[in-house]
Amino acid sequence: MLMLIVTESPGIDPKTGQTIELTEPRPYLLGRYKKADIFIDHPSISRQHLRFIPRPGKWTIKNLATTVGTSVNGQRLEGEQPVIEGDKIEVGGYCFVATKVGIPMPDKDDTWKLDEN
Repeated sequence: MLMLIVTESPGIDPKTGQTIELTEPRPYLLGRYKKADIFIDHPSISRQHLRFIPRPGKWTIKNLATTVGTSVNGQRLEGEQPVIEGDKIEVGGYCFVATKVGIPMPDKDDTWKLDEN
């Protein structure tokens, strides 16, 4: 499991104080695309902005070649990196803090479902 707490928001959902829980061991897309797992309808967010990916023993975050980009702890995210408890993730006008960073487990047939598209 990975929980994200919204600590800054331009006032459009998700709002400051809300939490987002990633409970299943599968990739989660954050973006302005209406079918994104974490849908944010704001012009500073790309349609497919970033992806949270479960890897064996950890969660990672990957920027998806956006113009605005993504920062983790004030550093521009390049490629993919592990998410660590307390990480400050900045996306457009939003800021999320990673909490309850649990170890993702494979699904019941012991395989990892990693849709990298």
